[in-house]
Amino acid sequence: MSQQSGPMDEFLSTPHCMAGTRGLDKMAPGSPGSSSRASSTQDSPRRDALTQMSVELAAISANMLTRQDKKELVAELRLAIREEVAAVRQDLTALEHRVDELEVQRLQAEQHQRATDLATSRQERAHRALRPPRRDGLPRDLVCCFQSFQLKETIMRAARTLRTINYMDSHVSLVDNRWLAVRWPNDVPRFLRAAGLPEIPVPNWILDNPPTRPTGPTVPAENQVDGVQQSSSTRRDGPSAAEE
Repeated sequence: MSQQSGPMDEFLSTPHCMAGTRGLDKMAPGSPGSSSRASSTQDSPRRDALTQMSVELAAISANMLTRQDKKELVAELRLAIREEVAAVRQDLTALEHRVDELEVQRLQAEQHQRATDLATSRQERAHRALRPPRRDGLPRDLVCCFQSFQLKETIMRAARTLRTINYMDSHVSLVDNRWLAVRWPNDVPRFLRAAGLPEIPVPNWILDNPPTRPTGPTVPAENQVDGVQQSSSTRRDGPSAAEE
């Protein structure tokens, strides 16, 4: 019976295995000195890195602030902040005093201006018209009374030459004063229309209540001459023609 051979036979054969064993036996074992030198060569970069890190940590530790340094720094900051706050308070106090001075000066200037206006103004008075507010929302008329009639006439003549007067974006018109008087019952309707008042029935005070003649003390008959009463003073001035 024949034995089949394969590609692995040469590796599984005994002579080859023995030859391989003998080849390994011929290698000399390594010396301990060579292994220690190799390990020291590998540890040298690590040692240098650790040394460098130690130096850097020492430098960082030397630059770090101690507790005393921190206390001194905090004290300096507090002192600086207090000085700045004190300076700000001083500025605010000075500003407050300045505002008070300006307020007093403003009041004094206003009082002086008012006194000057009262001393130099030739208007006796000026006020709004005493009437109800207008329905169109416009302000009521302004009534001015001048001390000088000539000044008033001068202003009115100048106003008649101007069609429109604009003052502070407002249209101003000047009209002469108007007197409303009621002397007779027929004047009542015109007065009401001019004053803008509703129609009011007013009795005719002349016809309803006619005036009566004034009554005086009775004069004695001896003091009457031709039906005319004479006072006692007339008799004392001289004798009348009848007595002569």
